[in-house]
Amino acid sequence: MALSKFNISEVKKRLELTKRVVPIKLAKMTEKHFIGHFTDESFEGVKWQTPKRKIEGTNEYKYPKTKGLGRRTSSTLVRSGVLRRDVANSIKIETWNLIKLATSQLTEKYAKANNEGTNNIPARPFMKDSPQLRKKQLDLLNKEIDNIWK
Repeated sequence: MALSKFNISEVKKRLELTKRVVPIKLAKMTEKHFIGHFTDESFEGVKWQTPKRKIEGTNEYKYPKTKGLGRRTSSTLVRSGVLRRDVANSIKIETWNLIKLATSQLTEKYAKANNEGTNNIPARPFMKDSPQLRKKQLDLLNKEIDNIWK
């Protein structure tokens, strides 16, 4: 008798729909989260190190490689916008079993060097796991699971 309250066939339909929709929502939400780091010029509230081209008194500021004010006023990691656009289109796989986001081969080395840092480039993480991202993902999952039973 208790099972009739839930209308199992409807629950099953909503579950199948959720299995198709949730990976897409999670992937898009994660991608948006990563793009936000470019806007904020920080990772989870920790500001990125300012590039020398923006710091008065440094040789990079005084003697730029290119002319124009863009070198001093453009956002960190967004000089041409190629990397940010690549991150904005980073969803490669979005299935129930696997969600994969990655940069293209065009920006792979540049993205890795800036995300993790090198001897010459300070780490400016923009695409990695974090507690804030996990919380957003978990909130979305809980909301979607609740919708299955409504």
